[in-house]
Amino acid sequence: MKVSDASGTIKVEEVPFARKSLNANDVFVVDVVNSIFVWIGTGASANERKSGVQIAQGYLNNLPHRNKSTPIVRVLQGGENEEFEASFH
Repeated sequence: MKVSDASGTIKVEEVPFARKSLNANDVFVVDVVNSIFVWIGTGASANERKSGVQIAQGYLNNLPHRNKSTPIVRVLQGGENEEFEASFH
C-alpha cells in the first residue's frame, strides 16, 4: 500500500507487490506474512513518515485471521534488510 500526501491529505492506495513500485517520495506498507514493513522513502514528508506506522497498525488490526503480534518494522530507504529484500524474490 502506498501512503502519500501529494494531494494535500494522506491517501492510501493499493499498488502492485513489486520492488519497482516503491517510490522515494512516499511511504509503503508491505505485508510479507511474517512481518509488515513500513518502507520510508528518502523524500517522504514528515506527515507520510508519521502516518505509515499508524496505517500499518490499523491494517493489521483489521485482519481477523492475522496474529496481532505480527511485527511492524520500519525500514528506511537504503537501509533495507535481508528479510525485506528476500520478500520480493
